[in-house]
Amino acid sequence: MMPLSENCILVTGATGFLGKVVLEHLVRQHQALRVRKIIILIREKKGTDSQTRFRDTVSPSPCFSLLPSSWTDIVEVVTGDLTAVNLGFDPVTYKRLCSEITHIIHCAGCVKFHLSLAEAAEANISTVLSLLQFAQKCPHIKHFVNTSTAYVIPHCFGPIYETLAPLPGTAWELYQGMLSGRLSTKEVLHQSRLANSYTLSKSVAEHLLVARKGRVPLTIVRPSIISASWHHPFPGWIDSLSAFAGFLAAYGNGLLRVINAAPQTILDIIPVDEVATRLIGAALSLDGLPSTSDEGVRILYATASLLNGLPIQLIRSQMTSHFARFKAVSFRQPHVHYLGPHGIRFRIYDFIHQSVPLWMATALSAVQGKSKQLYELKSLRYGLSRLNHDFHYFTHRTFNFRPSIQLPDEFQPEIYLEVVLAGVRRHLLPRAKANEPGKSSGRPGSLVQNLVPPHWVQILAITGVVLRLGIYVFF
Repeated sequence: MMPLSENCILVTGATGFLGKVVLEHLVRQHQALRVRKIIILIREKKGTDSQTRFRDTVSPSPCFSLLPSSWTDIVEVVTGDLTAVNLGFDPVTYKRLCSEITHIIHCAGCVKFHLSLAEAAEANISTVLSLLQFAQKCPHIKHFVNTSTAYVIPHCFGPIYETLAPLPGTAWELYQGMLSGRLSTKEVLHQSRLANSYTLSKSVAEHLLVARKGRVPLTIVRPSIISASWHHPFPGWIDSLSAFAGFLAAYGNGLLRVINAAPQTILDIIPVDEVATRLIGAALSLDGLPSTSDEGVRILYATASLLNGLPIQLIRSQMTSHFARFKAVSFRQPHVHYLGPHGIRFRIYDFIHQSVPLWMATALSAVQGKSKQLYELKSLRYGLSRLNHDFHYFTHRTFNFRPSIQLPDEFQPEIYLEVVLAGVRRHLLPRAKANEPGKSSGRPGSLVQNLVPPHWVQILAITGVVLRLGIYVFF
């Protein structure tokens, strides 16, 4: 048995964007934090075992490129499944891990906004309850930290504090209703005043954790919109097209031409390394904060707050300026033809600049029998429509979060936005330079390299011009 003065930390979600940064922070600071071992739970996927997934998708990531080559020596990869009985561990592994683990940082989850209630409950409630049951069987457990979201609180025009959100019923009844399919998605979201099944599932999970935590010390960390790193592992690192980065990448690639948003809305964008710092600080009690809020459970925002938020009009201005200086990264010259509410003007501009050009390219691919390109174009059309549909709740509302821990005084939103833009351009867009600072692997832009093959660019551009001329002449 390991000495109790040394920490053994279980991290879930290490294959994801946030999980990688948490893992990098723990490894880089393991001596100062008295961390003897970091255990990461990875499930088998499509016939690929956990060790192979770690070797192929986690350890080669640029996120770990500045660590010593021996950094994996303190990392143990275990095969598990948060949806399975006993987390998918065999009895021997289960007993051993229970005896070793002192802290749990739960970063895993599904952030898709359009899951059914049953899917969201299984991904974000059942899993965390199973992990809590495991924590309760760990004799040396010191802290369980759960990653939630700042948007479990419905929008309001006043300050939003670190408390549990109201629910339209008991958490357990809602959970069971979500799993069984008895609840109407539209009705329960209306009653809870939440945006989607993701935020509802996170809110229900918070309530159930608080009610069932027992002797396990619990902190719930609520990030807002997580984006590229501010400092660590290096400025601008990002490997996920989710949320804000998806908008920037689609714009920088010349694909997103109309945006459903209110220019005056302030977005709460938080650096991923600041979220990792909150999670680790909460787990190891480094933040010096006493237990607050509901029943001794700490609820902490990881948010920028209004003080350091980014108005959408400023984002538009800076991304226009940034990508104008780096034309080589885009398939079409980036340009926003319309930014505003989803009204008649939005539909006209969307029809001219996005829908019809992509339909034309799709039709050409179908005629040419290029099935792979046809599938990619259909996926692209769907993805662009989802961007404006899924995020309208957030792009038309400003949230006044009141975090216990503010960003450092030296944080400047406009400068950080430039860091994010450079990171998206370097790590997510095609045709970026391979040898820019940060060791961005030898495959720049691999996430969207094949989004729009070059021979479609002319089709998209010419179709848009023809449509514009036709409509202008007609009117």
